[in-house]
Amino acid sequence: MAKRKKRRNSLSKLLEDIVDDTKDFVDDLTDRARDVEDDLRHAMTDGLKNGKKKKSKKRSKKLNKSVRSLHESISELSKQVEQTDGTGTKVKVGAGSH
Repeated sequence: MAKRKKRRNSLSKLLEDIVDDTKDFVDDLTDRARDVEDDLRHAMTDGLKNGKKKKSKKRSKKLNKSVRSLHESISELSKQVEQTDGTGTKVKVGAGSH
């Protein structure tokens, strides 16, 4: 009669299975925690970037408004100069009297 191998249905096999399953469970938890941490980091970074963009857009709007206002003032002054000077001589920007 040949020797039969005994099937390992013992306490040590049970403990081994529990440890392996626990290890897999902990690995899954750490992976999910890492994903959550990465998502939070990206969300915070995106939130801060959006805040900077909003400030930048506000500055751009302010600058554009100032440029438009300056352009309107120059146009208005040019019209006034043309009206006061009957010859219609154009005024050179930056030219001063010496």
